[in-house]
Formats: sequence, structure tokens, C-alpha cells
Amino acid sequence: MIHIKFALISDIHGNLPALEAVIQDAKENNVDQYIFLGDYCVGLSYPNEVIDYIRSIDSSLVVSGNEDESLIYLTSLEPDKWPKGQYEAGPWIYKVLSERNRSYLCGLPQEIVIRNDKRPPVFVFHKPHRYFSGTDPCSINPQFFAKGMDDKKFDCDSFYAYSNTLLNCDSELHSTISKLENGVYIFGHTHIPLCWERDGKLLINPGSCGLPLDFNCNASYGILEWRRNSYIASLRRVKYDVNTTINYTKKSDYAKEVRVWSGIITKELETAREQAVPFIRFTEKYATDNQDMVRALFAQKHGILLMKNGVT
Repeated sequence: MIHIKFALISDIHGNLPALEAVIQDAKENNVDQYIFLGDYCVGLSYPNEVIDYIRSIDSSLVVSGNEDESLIYLTSLEPDKWPKGQYEAGPWIYKVLSERNRSYLCGLPQEIVIRNDKRPPVFVFHKPHRYFSGTDPCSINPQFFAKGMDDKKFDCDSFYAYSNTLLNCDSELHSTISKLENGVYIFGHTHIPLCWERDGKLLINPGSCGLPLDFNCNASYGILEWRRNSYIASLRRVKYDVNTTINYTKKSDYAKEVRVWSGIITKELETAREQAVPFIRFTEKYATDNQDMVRALFAQKHGILLMKNGVT
């Protein structure tokens, strides 16, 4: 009987210790293959280390994320046109990445479809908007999560049931999936783990490995297993030394040279609560009001400011 097990890893954001902990946990769970879902190196201060680690894993499938694509965009600009200030994290990461790792990111596909005659297809992509725009898999994001926690609509333990109730009641989502091919749809981007199945479609968001924003600092990932003629998914959390990662980041050149942004991301790491998007909304408006269109257009076009999506 055919049996295969995938590890689903997304949104590492330059957090090497979290990635190492997740890979170790996946190995202990006898994973056969690794699926990486985008946003690898913008955020914390291990950009080359993270890409090198991913590239060293032979049994892996890797797609690009919006942050990876924002780095690629910089190749089309003269350096004097690169964004400054609050958007300087991208250019800093771009400059410190090795040429080999830049080329690697530039060559990543936006989607991979795994097809096998004996199993339903598996669709691998970064943003849920690729298939589910306008539905709850896109809108259940860190802002949604923080507000729900503040309003006491759910807590960390009850969120899974709460979110599944929302998905069960989302008629637009049901209409959307009715037009899709039966199979598994795996995505990341929102930093909020989800797992939901209906009418032959299994939707999985493994959450964020390196920058969780669901009030739980433990690294998040998923396992997808083909067993007894069906796919079974599970969401896992892995402890690692968050304080060591924070201290390393605070002492790094990244923190010295990109002080504001690294501080915001470090705060997110400490709290597992979104800090970046409210800040970006304010600064994008400030840039627009002051006709600083380099910053404003960069944010709008390349997804650093995600007014609708609510995550970086």
C-alpha cells in the first residue's frame, strides 16, 4: 500500500532556529518530503542561512511568496530607486543575500501541482487569494485573530472550532470550491493555521514557522499524510529558543542598519501578535501624503503593505 508523508512549512521570515526545530520535529515524525510555501528570508536576521538550509534538503518542493517576489522586483530597479526608511528591510536583505541565493529565489515557481494517478492532486501556492479571493481563508488573518482575542470571541484553544464554523458558513467559499478540482489546496501567507475539508477539497494553512501571529510563539507547521486511500492533515507546534533568536537579532547588523523594521518584527516574535501592518498602514499614508511615491508605490505594488490581506 502506498504511503507518503509531507511536511508543510511556510513563512519562515529569516528565522533559522525555528526552521531547524521544525525540520527536526518533521524528521522525528518520519516525513518523506518537504513542501515550502514562501516568504523565506525577509523579517529576521538569518536570510542566507535559511535559504542555504532549504536548498540543502533534497526531498523538497518550494514555491515563492510575496516577500520573495518583492526581493526579485528590486532587480528591476536602480539602487537609487530602492525604498528607504520603513521599507529598507527588503533592500538590506537583497544586498546581503549571496548571488546564488538571489538566483534561487528568482527561479522559484508561484505554484506547484503534485499529480499522481493513485492520489488526488495537491496544489501548492503561497497566498490563499490565488484560489479563494474574497472568502474567509483570506480574511482570517492576524488582524482578525487579534480582534477576536481582544473581544473574547475565542481563545487559542477554541479558535480552530471557531474558524471552522466560519468556513462552514461561508457561502462564497462553498461556491468557489464547487468550481475547483477535487484535491488538497495548501497555502500560507496569513500566519494563521487552518485545516478544513468540504466536498472533496481539503484546505490547509500550516501557519508560520518563523513568525507566528496567533498568540502562540511556538513554530507552526503541518503534516499531510496519504494513508488508507485518503489524505489526513494535522497541525503541529514546536518549541524552540525564541529568546536566543530575539537576542541574536537585536545584536545583528540588521538591527543596527534597519532599526525600526527589525524592532517591529522582533516585537512580533516576542508577542506572536501582529505589529507590522498597523505601522505600515500609517507610514504608507504618511508617504503618500508627503508625495514620497517610491515608498508608497513599492508598498502598494509588492505586498509589503497588504491593506486587504492584513499580513506582511
